[in-house]
Amino acid sequence: MKDFLFIAITKTAGVSIESSGLIKESNKTIIPTLAKNIKNLDNFFSFAIVRNPYEKVLSSYFYWVKMGDPTRKKRTFVDFTKKYPTFESFVLDFHNTEGPEIYHTSKYTQWKFITDDNNNVIVDFVGRFDNIEEDFKKVQLMNGVKEKDLISLPHLNKSKHDFWKTYYNDDLAEIVYEKWEEDFINLKFDKYSYKD
Repeated sequence: MKDFLFIAITKTAGVSIESSGLIKESNKTIIPTLAKNIKNLDNFFSFAIVRNPYEKVLSSYFYWVKMGDPTRKKRTFVDFTKKYPTFESFVLDFHNTEGPEIYHTSKYTQWKFITDDNNNVIVDFVGRFDNIEEDFKKVQLMNGVKEKDLISLPHLNKSKHDFWKTYYNDDLAEIVYEKWEEDFINLKFDKYSYKD
């Protein structure tokens, strides 16, 4: 059995997975680390979790809102909610994004995290956020973990907000789709999933 290596894409349960005990401390990556930039990738059982971009962008927004909350003991990014008082204002201003939140918005698509320069997927397994419990078990079984030794996934760092589809209209969805078209197409997320 190889050591596990998680390719941590923002807002895809990274805190939960890396706190589960499955990933050795010495093998934890710093966001953003693209799989193609990891030396000796083949020495690990590498995996990533991908998420519907509409849901992922909303989760990012509320993450930054939480990080700037004045009631938190350790406040960071306190100007975020002044700059983006609503989710709509955040999406409409993507082209001006700068600072750490750029990794949640426009720096890389999820596809870039898991592929080489020729667009070949180079991680051993790509799971989906909407099936994360089952995929977390599956990744362990694929790498030789016995059923009796499976590690459960804790639920940490969750964003608090209403159901993600309630935040979208056609205009906002189109902006997100254009920015993450590569993810929608290659990872097979439905362009119109915000309407279901």
